[in-house]
Amino acid sequence: MVKAKNKVVKKSEGQKQEEQLRWILIVIGLVFLSFFSIYFYVQSLKYFEYANVNWEITNEGELTFYHSRMKVGDSTFYNNYFRFDPRENDIEVNVRDYTIEKKVWISNGDDYLTCKNAIISNSQLGQFFSAFDREVEGSVTNEEIAKDLNLTQIDCPNANIEQSVIILKKSEVPGIFQNETFPGCYMINVGDCKNVQSVERFLLGIIEEVSE
Repeated sequence: MVKAKNKVVKKSEGQKQEEQLRWILIVIGLVFLSFFSIYFYVQSLKYFEYANVNWEITNEGELTFYHSRMKVGDSTFYNNYFRFDPRENDIEVNVRDYTIEKKVWISNGDDYLTCKNAIISNSQLGQFFSAFDREVEGSVTNEEIAKDLNLTQIDCPNANIEQSVIILKKSEVPGIFQNETFPGCYMINVGDCKNVQSVERFLLGIIEEVSE
């Protein structure tokens, strides 16, 4: 019996080049796939949903903002720019419901205006309620300060079916509370000057209720 000889088939130079090219293209494809996967993953971290609205993390220089957009009319939107991550704002809230009347008094308690960024947080409140077609005015809770500075003195008893009162004041710990006797009065206790964080926590409650 005659055994068949094993045949060795050599690849041509062209076949070798085609195979090398195929592997190069596969490696390049994997590199691009990896790059875009990482890119889209990083991009996805900039967006999240909280309090019934969508948020985007944006950067302005060294500042980070948490941006959301709310519909306030048939074709009008209001942009919220928070400085604190709404998902991590754990300030205590004890509010039954948010009923904000046509007129809103933002009243400053004793020593509140000594807090850094107090004007920013007051402005944030004013802009927010103005966007919802509310008439906003500033005041103080202390009668003597009101007389000395020729300002309006407003406190919880002034809250009624025509006007809401929002009081900002220093406290031992920050917290948001609704007055039991005068439900149209909301107290924003800012603790040791956590005024921006406290105001944003107050607004989050309204955003969530309005956006349901």
